[in-house]
Amino acid sequence: ILDTRTVAGAALGPQTTAIFSAADRNGFFHPDTKAVVLNVTITNSTAASFVTVAPADVSRPTVSNLNFGPGNTIANQVVVRVPPDGRLQLYNEAGTVDVVVDLVGVYSEQEIGERGRFVAFEPFRAVDTRAESPYPPPGRLWSDDVLYVGDGVVRASAYVVNVTVTDTVGQGFVTAFPHDPTRSLRLPLASTVNYTSGNTVPNHAVVTPGPYLGFYHFGGEAHLVVDVFGAFTLL
Repeated sequence: ILDTRTVAGAALGPQTTAIFSAADRNGFFHPDTKAVVLNVTITNSTAASFVTVAPADVSRPTVSNLNFGPGNTIANQVVVRVPPDGRLQLYNEAGTVDVVVDLVGVYSEQEIGERGRFVAFEPFRAVDTRAESPYPPPGRLWSDDVLYVGDGVVRASAYVVNVTVTDTVGQGFVTAFPHDPTRSLRLPLASTVNYTSGNTVPNHAVVTPGPYLGFYHFGGEAHLVVDVFGAFTLL
């Protein structure tokens, strides 16, 4: 829903606030939406800084969502209240930085009973390419590798996971997405974790099954670790 790289001069300068809409890719903002789940990525940073995402109807809070240094590319998941007009604010403290905001999901005020309720699990590790794990064979991921997890039975509307890359070589990213291995690969225009060589980088993600959870890797080389913390019940 936002990518400052696509417009010349749109990168956020020092102590600059940008206003943007929480509407979806079709320009639709549902009036029942009370909060949105976003994946916020910064790149092309020129200084040590932080960015803050907040509703546009309040003064900027004294909090940060991402902290970074010059030359970093870092992502973090954010849940933010949405005002009635659907407008959010994005603040950068220092230097200039490009920001990419991906819409992951929404929280609605509509009462839907037990449907869509979050259920926390005892955390468990579903994927670890450094060692034997339930689904993938051990071994680091190469560029354009796709790893998928599950048994093909949809038991939840979405899963809450922590996605970690480690032992990285070069730079690249991992995208978590709903995956059906029987169909042509359909990747969203989004990334979940971004890394450079030698990093260990985690990020929180909410992923809907399709019927499998897919993890697409692009770039250098990396090991992938996926930990599951809970699920949203079927809608």
